[in-house]
Amino acid sequence: MDEEMVKRAYSRCARYYDFIFGSIFKEGRQKAIELLEIKEGDRILEVGIGTGLSLRYYPSCCDVMGIDISHPMLQIAEERIKSLRLSNVTLQLMDAARMNFDGRKFDGVIAAYVMSVAPDLVGVVRAMKKVCKPGGKIIILNHFCSDNRLLARLELLFSPLCQRLGFRNGLTMEELLEGLKLEVKELHRVNLFKGWKLIQFINNTTP
Repeated sequence: MDEEMVKRAYSRCARYYDFIFGSIFKEGRQKAIELLEIKEGDRILEVGIGTGLSLRYYPSCCDVMGIDISHPMLQIAEERIKSLRLSNVTLQLMDAARMNFDGRKFDGVIAAYVMSVAPDLVGVVRAMKKVCKPGGKIIILNHFCSDNRLLARLELLFSPLCQRLGFRNGLTMEELLEGLKLEVKELHRVNLFKGWKLIQFINNTTP
């Protein structure tokens, strides 16, 4: 995936994103935040926060940092923060594969519907692991290549078209976690036809 292609794709669809993806992905967003098991005072990082569709589901007892590579998407997220009167959310324009928080660590790190559009997906997961406290939770929600052979072949057939639209089709768990040591604690299937995987990892102390 090319970074500029991703930016252009989200610049084009920013104003329509909520209408297209709001309702159909709602279940996954809610469940993902539940899996963070947020406690009072927790610091949470949401990677690829987009238009901020998930913000209404965070409890007010935590501090949320949201980052995204798309400025138009973040502008809509800012509007949402104002309309919901949220005082515990901060947004920042940042590349998820090159995060810089000056050594600050988060109790939980979440990436929902991000990996299929990340130009450097392994770099993103590695960066998430780096900024998460040892023993903290890392939540990844994404569509992965189907376990059904026929469906998997169809996904591969449509891969060139998907890439032109700005996202990667046929992503596997093996690709995502290449060379990384993360303990899978829970795995759920969510959304339409249970076609998306929601994974809760526990961060260990190994880089």
